[in-house]
Parts: sequence; structure tokens; C-alpha cells
Amino acid sequence: FGIVNNGAEVNIENSVVSDIGETPLNGTQHGVAIYFVFGSNASGNIQGNYIYNYQKGGIVVNGPTATSNIQQNTVIGQGPVSYIAQNGIQAGYGATTRIQNNLVVGNSYTGTSTVSGGIIVVGGPGYGAAATTNTLVQQNIALGNDIGVWFSNIDAAGNPVSTPTRNTAQNNTLVNNAINNE
Repeated sequence: FGIVNNGAEVNIENSVVSDIGETPLNGTQHGVAIYFVFGSNASGNIQGNYIYNYQKGGIVVNGPTATSNIQQNTVIGQGPVSYIAQNGIQAGYGATTRIQNNLVVGNSYTGTSTVSGGIIVVGGPGYGAAATTNTLVQQNIALGNDIGVWFSNIDAAGNPVSTPTRNTAQNNTLVNNAINNE
């Protein structure tokens, strides 16, 4: 991890976070540049940061008690890679977030088992967690990711959750996002 918030109120602003993971980067599911820990009451703003060369994720805010405004960050993945499905920004498992005015580039997986997301909002019983609701994804630019903005709140059977999530994608610019799987 680059920066971990494990239950405090922390603002992470105007920082450079890079080279997070193993050397060389590989398919092990860790290596997150900025992480708000699941179940820890982590809160704060993540703003104006430059994040690159991470193994799994750029910014991850997870859990029903985590809150954050994620704004004006530049998050750059490795581009099409075969060893791991990177995600640029993830709000998950009940987190309360606003994701605005970020540039997210190059989160693309060429393997066969899954895909990468520039910005992902994920949750629900299908993931063994709370649904992520009321998330605003606004005025972001997503370039060259498998999926620019990906909402995935599923029930135990893998279907969309039955209650409205009220998640919104508004005024984003999504360019050259394409699945690169074999």
C-alpha cells in the first residue's frame, strides 16, 4: 500500500503515490496506492493527487462506514497487461463517495477471466457486502480503460439488486475504453 486510512479522518491532497506493489508488478491481488480500509470508519478527501505504477488499484474506498470525496486526481494504470485486472478508482461495498473531476487512464486487462475498470462502483450480496448507493460519478475523464465507468451492485444470484441504488453517472467523458481480453 502507498497510503492506508484505517479508521481516521484523513485528507490526502496534492501527493504523488507511485511504485506500489511487487517488483516486478504481477497478478497477486494487492498493491493499492490509496486505500480506505473496509469496516474501519475511514473518512476524508482524496484530492489533487497523481497516482501511477500501482499493481491492483489506484484509489480504493471500501465498506459501509467509509466516506470520501474523490476529486481532481490523475490515476494512470499500466495499460493493457496480461497479469492483473487493475482498477483506477473503486468505491465499494457500501462506501459513501462522490467521484468528480478525475482523469483515469490505462486500466486494461488482456487475460481471460475478468476486465478492468477506470471507475468502478461495486457492492451487494453477490460480493458478500452491502450495496453501494447514492454515488455520484461526475465530470471525470476515462481514457483507454476496459470499462470507463462500471456500476455493479448484484444480489446473491448475480442479478442487479432489487432496491434502487440511486447511483449516477453525469457529464463524464469516456474515450477509447474497450475490452482487450483474449
